[in-house]
Amino acid sequence: VHFYLVNDDNGAPPVDAPLDYIIYEIFEMVEETNIYYTNGMKFFVCDITTDAINSTWLQNTQAGVANLYNAAHYAEAVNVYIVKKLDKGALGTASVIGQEYAAVALVGVGSAINLAHELGHNFALEHTQRSGIAYLPDNSCNPNPLWSVVCENCNSCAGMTCPLCTGDYISDTPVDPGPGYIEPTVYNPNYYTLCPDPGTNPCIVIENGVPLPYEYYPDRTNLMSYYAFRDHFTSMQLNVLLASLLTHPNRAFLLDTELPECSNITQPDVFYVAQKGKVNRVRQTSSSYEFDPMDEVRINVFEESSSQNCVKVSSTAGEYAVTECTGQFSEDEDYAIGQFLPGNTSGIFEHNNGVTTFDVLTIRRHVLATEELERPYRWIAADVNNSGSITTQDLLIMRKVILGIGSFQQVPSWRFLPEYVLHPQFMFEPYFENNPFTAIWYSSGGNRTYLASQSPSGKSYLDDITLNLLDPDVSMPANWSFRGIKSGDVDFSADVSVPMLNEDHGYSFSADPHTCLETGQTAVVLVKANAPGKIDGYQMGIRFDEGAVQILGYNQGDVSPFSLDNFGETNINDGELRTMWIDYAGSPIVLNNTTKNLFKLHIKALRQVCDIEDYIELDHTIIENLFYDPDLNLKPVSLTLELQPEEIKHKVLSVYPNPTSDAVTFDVELGEAATVSIQLLDSSNTSINSSGSYAAGIHSIAFTSTSTLLSGMLTYRVTIGNELYTGNIVKVN
Repeated sequence: VHFYLVNDDNGAPPVDAPLDYIIYEIFEMVEETNIYYTNGMKFFVCDITTDAINSTWLQNTQAGVANLYNAAHYAEAVNVYIVKKLDKGALGTASVIGQEYAAVALVGVGSAINLAHELGHNFALEHTQRSGIAYLPDNSCNPNPLWSVVCENCNSCAGMTCPLCTGDYISDTPVDPGPGYIEPTVYNPNYYTLCPDPGTNPCIVIENGVPLPYEYYPDRTNLMSYYAFRDHFTSMQLNVLLASLLTHPNRAFLLDTELPECSNITQPDVFYVAQKGKVNRVRQTSSSYEFDPMDEVRINVFEESSSQNCVKVSSTAGEYAVTECTGQFSEDEDYAIGQFLPGNTSGIFEHNNGVTTFDVLTIRRHVLATEELERPYRWIAADVNNSGSITTQDLLIMRKVILGIGSFQQVPSWRFLPEYVLHPQFMFEPYFENNPFTAIWYSSGGNRTYLASQSPSGKSYLDDITLNLLDPDVSMPANWSFRGIKSGDVDFSADVSVPMLNEDHGYSFSADPHTCLETGQTAVVLVKANAPGKIDGYQMGIRFDEGAVQILGYNQGDVSPFSLDNFGETNINDGELRTMWIDYAGSPIVLNNTTKNLFKLHIKALRQVCDIEDYIELDHTIIENLFYDPDLNLKPVSLTLELQPEEIKHKVLSVYPNPTSDAVTFDVELGEAATVSIQLLDSSNTSINSSGSYAAGIHSIAFTSTSTLLSGMLTYRVTIGNELYTGNIVKVN
């Protein structure tokens, strides 16, 4: 095997590591690959060329192996090209037996499973899932006309290789639908969920949400499959591999009566610890990832034998000094590395950094199944309750963070993915990118899932990792590096260094002239909006003169649903109020150049107030003032304050718990005796009701059970006299 490192235009190699490490890993990879080839075949490193190809385009190739082979090759060997990136996130690609050359492209070094798989293609093996579900488990044709057109009927096979009915032409590999899913196309209107990975047999394929009546038993550990944990070829596959080498004319060039001339390159055995690791915020675009250095992140390099912390702080370049904790040379010592949570609490670690109504609206689209979030990093950012799913509960937590009345309790402000888990040797990255909630990192220290509570090791793959300084992996800076994911920030807008400044988008209040309020007089301030089209959501930071105006409460205007939970009063005594609004069911505020009252502020004058806009204003330093249309574009809106010297008689003080698993209580305050009617409705419009007459004062009205209502979003309507209050709560299982 002749290896080529595909450098970029400037000569930088495809792997960010010392050359000795790359060469060491190539030898290790080939040696382990030979373990899988138990048929008499053996691969050996003939040469490693480090400077023949210098092309950024080829280093990030989307063209497969042909262009790489044309750029440089050794005619009498299998040519393996180490690249940085392949098309569609693949970790490898290869020529096939029908081509007169043998070539493989691999992303990075270290994965023998990956190399063994791609070499299999060089010697006539197909993917086990080649035909998908064109065949049923017994090798008969799938009766669905969409699939049977590519089917050949044959129900038995005695030879080494067989017709297409076995999917991969190999007689002893079971029919394999493959992992993942099949999305609808012009030719196939159906959505298929195939065999879960990880998962167990039998595999039941699901078509448009309906399980098909067939039980598949794929070989989930076959090296030519797409499943995560692979460790063998079948007997017939091994026979085909050897027969292809010995008899196929397109591989005759690999047979020699004498060993070919190879370089005297040998495997290095001396390693140094990488001097620095990096901490970058990862930003996901539609086609790639971009990285922003994170400043003042505290990383703990923990020496396990002495239980000694060594906390290093990242620089403006996102780098921290590894060897100041470990020393420069290899020794038999374990170090656990991860973020130092006690020190990562302020500045960019403030929970509301980068979390806005835009994120809530974007995640709502995912929850309502109108537009799925891109995987994997947006999914992790959206799961702020650490459930391994994205639901309305995440939106409710984010609302509290935006309003300054809560924080992320189940996840830290920033989560850090160790880049070590993305090393090709683990074959983790494709499964992580397909679904971060189901991906498993198969590590020597114990397998890890997304949720620590479900991991055999008791740790998430997002937790700290342990490196032994005798492991050559410690030579790679990437293995000491981390990708930062800001909780709640699905548009990657969080600041990664201080100072953090809110942007002023130009929104402001105006007010019509009004009669002066005298000291002690109460009034209602209508907060009104006018704009073309619709508003899908908003947030506002309101500054008021606490020496002149006291805010007594809030009430519903023209906009539904209304909830007291849409207001944040943490700094109310300092003259700061936060508010936001979205409809979790997806309905916008329809304005169409009309004026609507967004909500009402109930105030009391502490001294004479003659122009309300002098005392209540928008302030972007509290939170950014943002109004979004249904396309999630910032929307120009005219905002006015209208003061009415009258008093709202009643209030809904609180609705709790929210979320709830069953019981719900409403606390109301009546300014005078009145009838209170409450209706709770679920998504099917099933309702439970309460109605009664109450004296002036504060009352708690409880629904002891909501068992007749469906889980999910519940809507409430509270009518007190002629005043109406509406809002939402979430019912969980």
